[in-house]
Amino acid sequence: MMFRDYDFLDRFSVAADAGFSGVEILFSYEFEADKMGALLDLNQLKLCLINLFLGAWDKGERGFGALPHKREAFYNSVDLALKYARDMDAAAVHMMAGIAAPNDQNRRCYIDNAGYAADLVGEVGKTLFLEPISEPTISGYFLNSTWQAAHLIDEIAHPAVKLQLDISHHEITHGDVLNAITRLFDRIGHMQISGVPDRHAPDICYLDYRAIQSHINSLEYEGWIGCEYLPIDVTKEGLSWITPYQS
Repeated sequence: MMFRDYDFLDRFSVAADAGFSGVEILFSYEFEADKMGALLDLNQLKLCLINLFLGAWDKGERGFGALPHKREAFYNSVDLALKYARDMDAAAVHMMAGIAAPNDQNRRCYIDNAGYAADLVGEVGKTLFLEPISEPTISGYFLNSTWQAAHLIDEIAHPAVKLQLDISHHEITHGDVLNAITRLFDRIGHMQISGVPDRHAPDICYLDYRAIQSHINSLEYEGWIGCEYLPIDVTKEGLSWITPYQS
């Protein structure tokens, strides 16, 4: 989502030059893991997370986690993600749920698949992230509520499973971000930020991200905060909002 004004493989050095020490990759599997791993090492970047293979994005697929008829595709996506996570030393893998009705069959499938993936991911010292995505962003997405995600994480009850909290998605769906961060803090493994409602830079937003950052600091959060937003123009020219947070 960031530095889209550069070819993908050039973004590693550009991100490092801009002061980032870690990156996330949404669509890892279009490129060779060893080539990306070399670029991470060369630019002294940590790979915070990758997604499981999401399927045919241009055909509306958004992962397989809650799709009983896609079990084999899901298992294959876990195997592929583990290879990439090892080759690039990714800290975590995000499991997307897919477009699915919130019924008992799909819920059971999601819980079973998360447990399966968490066993394998945990064995190699990685974390499995589950992220609720707001209904306006992906219509029909199975996991669209933060509190739904919290209940599922409690039911899965696996030490390798953590919440990937996108503050923008939470704000759109629920509001009351500070309270949610406090209540869910022990479950949170990763956070993401963007402006609300248009997913531009965090300074193009009605949320007070300075207050949110201060609150996160007060809780002694040690995880990553990813900038998952769509720059209006050239990414590097719109990064001045970061300066106050670097002190």
